[in-house]
Amino acid sequence: MNTIIITSFMPGILPANLKVQMKDLIGLETDLIYLLKNKDLAKRIEETQDWQQCIRLFLEDYSSSLSEVSCFSSGNSRQQLAGYLKDIIISTMGSIKIQELSEKTGYSARYINMLFEQYIGFSPKTFERIMKFQNAINLINYHQEEHLTRVGMEAGYFDQAHFIREFKKHTAMTPAEYRKLIRKHSYLQRLSIDSA
Repeated sequence: MNTIIITSFMPGILPANLKVQMKDLIGLETDLIYLLKNKDLAKRIEETQDWQQCIRLFLEDYSSSLSEVSCFSSGNSRQQLAGYLKDIIISTMGSIKIQELSEKTGYSARYINMLFEQYIGFSPKTFERIMKFQNAINLINYHQEEHLTRVGMEAGYFDQAHFIREFKKHTAMTPAEYRKLIRKHSYLQRLSIDSA
């Protein structure tokens, strides 16, 4: 069975066995063996015919290697500031500007950008755009009857054209095309994986 497992790291959370900075992981494709503590597990995953079992096996090993290894909790004040800034952006769903972060913390926009590059892997502006996009995706997924213009406004986009342009950057489709696709494939019914 050919299986592709895509791992999305939370900002600042890395498995203990990875000795890299976040910025080094952006866009990286790697063999599964490098993400697992139990190197024999890659073979078992490869031989498994059930994709849900593949995911369960992967998560068992991978989750144990995480144990909340956060680069923000180490006591380093720069790392803690990066974590604080990340949390602000998450709590505002990407609707805060870098200038506002600068005013809130007393640090320059340039310094904030440097911290983000080092500890998150990309700029705060990129992170804000990702958070805004994720908010829009969630709104579409869970409020499928909501008018898309309203979804865009709720997600923090200035107008419908801005919403569509940003959405296409991330998905290569319009919000309407995405909604049609998830309806066709019964997205909400396929979200859960049996935990048995």
